[in-house]
Amino acid sequence: MKSIQQVMAFGKNCLMHAGCESPGLDAEILLCHVMKVERLFLYTWPQHMLSKENFNSFLEHIHRRETGEPVAYITGFKEFFGRPFEVNQDVLIPRPDTEKLIEAALSFLPFENSASIIDVCTGSGCIAITLALERPKICVLATDVCPKALDVAARNIDNHQVGDRVLLRAGNLLEPCQDQENVDLIVANPPYIKAQAMPALMRDVRDFEPHLALLGEGMDGLFHHKRIIEAGIDLLKPGGHLILEIGYDQMPDVALWAFDKPMLPRFIRDEADNIRLVSYEKLGAC
Repeated sequence: MKSIQQVMAFGKNCLMHAGCESPGLDAEILLCHVMKVERLFLYTWPQHMLSKENFNSFLEHIHRRETGEPVAYITGFKEFFGRPFEVNQDVLIPRPDTEKLIEAALSFLPFENSASIIDVCTGSGCIAITLALERPKICVLATDVCPKALDVAARNIDNHQVGDRVLLRAGNLLEPCQDQENVDLIVANPPYIKAQAMPALMRDVRDFEPHLALLGEGMDGLFHHKRIIEAGIDLLKPGGHLILEIGYDQMPDVALWAFDKPMLPRFIRDEADNIRLVSYEKLGAC
C-alpha cells in the first residue's frame, strides 16, 4: 500500500516525463477523482494509505493521461463558469476563454427580464445551460448537428434541472431555428480552426477532441460564422445581438463582413489581450 503523498509524487513524475504541461495538477485531479475527495483532503491527510483498488484505478488514469488523453475525458467532467459539466469525446471540452462569451451575453440580458436565446453548435450544452442558470427568466434553443453531442447536452440539462427552459434541436447551425423570430440573442462557438493549423495543435486537442467541432471550413476557417451571421440577421429582433467566438488571428477577416449588413460589430478581447469574440448588434428601431 502507498500513501497519498507517495502516489502524488509518482503520478507527477510519470506525467512530467510524458511531457504533460501541468503534471502535478493533473495527478492531483485524477487522484481526487479516484478517491472521490476534494484536493484539500490530499494535503490534509498526505499519509493516508490508498486501497489497492484506488491505487490500480489511479495507475490506469495516469497511463491514459500519459498517452495525451485530456484529464476531462478521463474524469468525465469539466468545470465551466463554476459548475460541473459532463464531457466525453463526442463534445469539445469547455474552455476558460469561452467564459468571456458568457460574460458578454449576460451584459445584454438584464437579470429580471425574459428573453429568447439561440445557442448554435451547443456541444455539451455548457453555454446554453449556464445562461439559463444565470438568468432564470430566459429560454434557450440549442442546436447541434451531432446526435451524440446532443445526448451529452441532454444529460447536462437534466443534471442542472433546466429542461423547462433549454430545448435541444438536431440540425446544422441555424437551420432548425427557422420558425423562430424576434430573437433577443444568438450565441455560438462554431468550428474555426484552419485546416493547415490542425497539425500544430496540442496532441490533447488534435488526437482526442472531435474534429467536427474543431475544424472550420474555407481558407479562413470561418465559413460557419458567415452562415450563422447571414441566417441570424433574419431571426434577431432590432436591437438584438449575435456573439461569435473566433480565433485570435481572425479579426481582420471578420471585420469585413458587416459593411453591407444592418449589423454593428464590436470586438472583445480575452485575458491575454487577443480578440476572441465578435458581437453584432442588429440595427433598426426596437
